[in-house]
Amino acid sequence: MDINQIYHQVIEYIGAYAWNIVGAILVFVIGKWLAKKVTGLLKRLLQRQEVDEMLIRFLENISYYTLLIVVLMAAADQLGINTSSF
Repeated sequence: MDINQIYHQVIEYIGAYAWNIVGAILVFVIGKWLAKKVTGLLKRLLQRQEVDEMLIRFLENISYYTLLIVVLMAAADQLGINTSSF
């Protein structure tokens, strides 16, 4: 294989997976934004109910990172990575 063939193979792979990569990045960015919004809403609701501040921070972190794991799995699925055990 010469360098020209390798170059053409790399360009072919990039072209084949470019939309998947762009889609995964969009899923991640939008999902992270939504996770922040949902956890902010949860925080405001708990503060309105006068829940202990330490419990609010704990629940906020747990919910954010749980949602972030879901977002990462969705982005990995968009890339074509099998994220299910079946």
